[in-house]
Amino acid sequence: MKGIAVMEMGTIIPIVLALLIFFGSLVSAMNIVNQKNKRIDLVFSLIQIVDRVTEAGVITKNNFNEVQSVLKQTIPVNYYICITTYDDDLYTRCGNGNGLVAAKQDDLKYESPQNVIKSISEEYVSAAFPVTYQVMRGKVPFNEVNRMLVIVWQGA
Repeated sequence: MKGIAVMEMGTIIPIVLALLIFFGSLVSAMNIVNQKNKRIDLVFSLIQIVDRVTEAGVITKNNFNEVQSVLKQTIPVNYYICITTYDDDLYTRCGNGNGLVAAKQDDLKYESPQNVIKSISEEYVSAAFPVTYQVMRGKVPFNEVNRMLVIVWQGA
C-alpha cells in the first residue's frame, strides 16, 4: 500500500502545480480586465461631463453653475473642470479666480490643476477641449474660444 501511494504522488504533484498555475494566470487576467474596465469607466465619465458642460453650445457663467450642480448629483466619480480665458498656460491659470472652475469636492475649487493632479493618489484621466465661452463686455455679449480642462478620477 505504501508503495502505491508514493508512486501516485509523482503524478498528483504535477497536476496540482498545473492547476495552481492555471488559476493564478486566470486571476491575473481578471485583474487586468478589471483595471482596463476602470479606465474605460473614467473615460466614459469624462465624456459625460464634457457633454453636459457643452450641451448648450455656448458656455455662460449662469449655465455653467447650473450644470455644475447637476453634475455633483449625477456623476459617480470625482472631477475637476477648468475653463480658462487665457491661452498661455492652462495648468496654472485656474483656481485663482481666472476662468470658471468646478469640482465635485468644494475644497478643490480654489486649487490649480497642477495641485489637483498632485493630490490624486490613484489613476486619473484628463483632457483639454476647445469651448465657446460668452462674456459680457459692457452690455454686449462677446464669444471667446477658450480651453476647458477636465480631470476625472475614481473617488468615494
